[in-house]
Amino acid sequence: MKLIKRLFTALLATGLMAGAAHADPFSLLNPAQPTANKDKIEVIEFFSYHCPHCYHLDPTLSAWAAKLPKDVEFKRVHIMWPGMSNIQPYTKLFYTMQALGVQDKLHGKLFDAVHRDKIEVRKLDIAEDWFAKQGVDKAKFDQAFNSFGVATATNQAEAVTKAYRIDGVPAVVVNGKYKTSVSDAGGEPQLLTLLDQLIDKERQAMPKPAAAEKKADKKAKK
Repeated sequence: MKLIKRLFTALLATGLMAGAAHADPFSLLNPAQPTANKDKIEVIEFFSYHCPHCYHLDPTLSAWAAKLPKDVEFKRVHIMWPGMSNIQPYTKLFYTMQALGVQDKLHGKLFDAVHRDKIEVRKLDIAEDWFAKQGVDKAKFDQAFNSFGVATATNQAEAVTKAYRIDGVPAVVVNGKYKTSVSDAGGEPQLLTLLDQLIDKERQAMPKPAAAEKKADKKAKK
């Protein structure tokens, strides 16, 4: 009887391991979402400054994104879920930085402020003080933070989060079709490898420019 139990346990474990090994490292968005530029492969990271996993991934993903070829466009969307009042200030700060043109400069620093330095930037007066220390004029910060444009961007972030069916972060979507994450891929290195593969897959599927097609036709005729 004990032998049977051991065999059953072994078979169950083997089955679970096999199932995990064959699990898809990404899911297909249905429906697929439109991209901003049909001539480029779009990669979007959905994240939140509130998220420690996003903070951990950020240096790795930023370094990867900095080396992407010209036919790939990398974007970030700060998620916004309905009723999540604790996340909304972070979302507004992200789009405030975008409006002020300091997003690239201060993105990593804001992550450090939240997670390493434990600065409560969700409080407006503390955010004003922190941004002032980064060289951002307080009046310009307040104007952008309270602007119609930032309010609109925050609302759009909520709509995009819903359209892409983002239920956890960090998540990465390639060309409006493939959604994945560190946990889905099996780790950070595996995620970057998967993203490269999905980008290449989309590149192969893109229609060739007319000039390239003519060149290919000439070579074929020769």
